[in-house]
Amino acid sequence: MNLKGKKIGILLPDGVGMRNFIFGALPEILLKEGAEVMVLHFLPEGIEKELGEPYQSWTWKRLDDHPEGIKNLLLRQAKVFGQLY
Repeated sequence: MNLKGKKIGILLPDGVGMRNFIFGALPEILLKEGAEVMVLHFLPEGIEKELGEPYQSWTWKRLDDHPEGIKNLLLRQAKVFGQLY
């Protein structure tokens, strides 16, 4: 597989995604293949500095928090309730 020059995007909504993708074999594969990686995340600022290499060579962008309104909460919960039956 040749990923040289390819752009790869990773979305990390929480720490579970970080555990599954970042601490697995994926970083080694992407580094070996020469892919450009952008990570979109909701993790604390500066997390990439704590992780060290190869993560510092990736582009990290923190996404803004958007609080869920009552209308969205009601619709989401209704959908979950509907899926139960």
